[in-house]
Amino acid sequence: MFERPDSLIDEIIKDAIEQGKFSNLHGQGKPLQLPDETHIPQELRMAHKLLKENDPAPDWMNEGAEQRAARANLIKLISREGRRYLRAV
Repeated sequence: MFERPDSLIDEIIKDAIEQGKFSNLHGQGKPLQLPDETHIPQELRMAHKLLKENDPAPDWMNEGAEQRAARANLIKLISREGRRYLRAV
């Protein structure tokens, strides 16, 4: 039949290729590392991707970390003051 004329985007891409703007890109010539997400329902994949890329922790995890740090500091304080008390007695 007839060939469709190149779109503006096609022209921009062709010009970029000719100028070498797509040369030496990170991962060029290597296979894509696509995770196997067949076990994740389609409607949850975007949410999982966002969580994975942004590494958010739920509030309860952050609070747990704070509590563990406070507990460790308290144990150090009790140990130090206990040694001080035993030296004084």
